[in-house]
Amino acid sequence: STLNFYLSGLSTVFTDANALLGFNFNIDAIRDARPTLKRYGLISKSKARHRVLSLEELNRITEYYENMGMRGRSSIPMIEIIWFALHTCMRLSEICQKLKWQDYDEATHILTVDKRKDPKDSQNKITKITLNAATIAIINKMPKGKPTDPLFPFNPKSVSTSWMKAMKALGIGDLHFHDLRATGSSELYKYGMDLYGVSKLAGHSSAEMQYKHYLRSIPVPLPEAHIKLN
Repeated sequence: STLNFYLSGLSTVFTDANALLGFNFNIDAIRDARPTLKRYGLISKSKARHRVLSLEELNRITEYYENMGMRGRSSIPMIEIIWFALHTCMRLSEICQKLKWQDYDEATHILTVDKRKDPKDSQNKITKITLNAATIAIINKMPKGKPTDPLFPFNPKSVSTSWMKAMKALGIGDLHFHDLRATGSSELYKYGMDLYGVSKLAGHSSAEMQYKHYLRSIPVPLPEAHIKLN
């Protein structure tokens, strides 16, 4: 689906270049290539995921990283990053490197997340989050730097690699770090946060996106009152 999105972007850029700069790119080639690319599975629509992190898996992952830390084999605070992702429903690329100390107001405990990714909206999307005690405690564990230094000074690729190694070592299948966004969203919604609030926290442009793709394994409750047929 990402390649499909890039292909659409290229088509738009080439069209604009032809109109504004006088180029002569063959836009028809991209259109004609789509059926072949789809047939060979090189581009496709995004497939819905239903995977969330279970409590049992979280306990195993936590124990794994605690043991790694005790042996001095972990330089990345993975447990803290995992919990921060669950609480804030943020992307890994937003948490690591992107967030700066200047984005966090220590007096009000408000974290400002700007330039959030949105393929359907080119405007700068900003979310302000009032952190809770758990996320404040996590930030306080991070090495304090200059205002322009990252809150979490860790390479997101290294975090992703560590996660994949842990999943392989623990025998946990088909669980991506990105699934923590859906897990956190589902849990927040389950325990009372309204759909608008969860959507805004995750940085989505609409509640529909949140409802369709991120609220997973949410049972539909039946009312306690019995149905009465007249």
